[in-house]
Amino acid sequence: MSSLLGETEKAVREQRVFYRKVKHFFRDNQRDLMQMSKALEHIEILRVNFDSDSVDISVAGDQEVLKSIFRALRPLGYEPRSRPTIHPQSTYQTYFDHPDKDLTIWLNFSSTLCKRVKVGTKMQEVDIYETVCE
Repeated sequence: MSSLLGETEKAVREQRVFYRKVKHFFRDNQRDLMQMSKALEHIEILRVNFDSDSVDISVAGDQEVLKSIFRALRPLGYEPRSRPTIHPQSTYQTYFDHPDKDLTIWLNFSSTLCKRVKVGTKMQEVDIYETVCE
C-alpha cells in the first residue's frame, strides 16, 4: 500500500470520528442551537462551522451589527470572555459561554467600515536595487 493511500485512509477514518462527534454535539444541543438561530436570524452570517464542542460564527458589518449580536446572545444567558476595545479595530474575536451549558460560541467579527487615516509621518533610508545583466 502506498504512503499516499495509507494517509488518505487514515484521514477518512479521522473525519468519520470527527463527524460522529459533531452529530452528537448537534443532537445534544439542538434546542439551544434553535434558540440561537432564531435570536440571530436578522444578522447576515458569513459562515458557520460546527466543532465537537463549539459553534464558530463569522460575521462582517458595522458596530451596530456587533452590538446586535451581543443583544441577541445575552437574553439566552451567554456572556463574552472579552469585550471590544474602546478604540475600534478591524476585527474582534471572542468566545461566548453559558454558565449552565457546555455549548460555546466562537465569534469572529470583521468590520466593513474601515478607512485609511494618516497618523503621522516618518522619513527612512531605503536601499534601491535594479537588475543589471552581463
